[in-house]
Amino acid sequence: MAKTFFLTALLVISAMVTWQKMGSESPPAWIGGALKFGWIVPCGIALVIGFKPLLAGMLSPVYAVTKG
Repeated sequence: MAKTFFLTALLVISAMVTWQKMGSESPPAWIGGALKFGWIVPCGIALVIGFKPLLAGMLSPVYAVTKG
């Protein structure tokens, strides 16, 4: 239960940061690239976790942050 809460908190915090950056008057230059290509890293991490389940504990926080 604690792991799920921790990963959900990471996801929500990273999503809040993204929304906050997008809501500002002039979003930073990196945000456009992050939105265009932000699906590549989580997809790669999901493939690694799928084929190497032993790495799931280490890669789950990275996956949660990149999905946010």
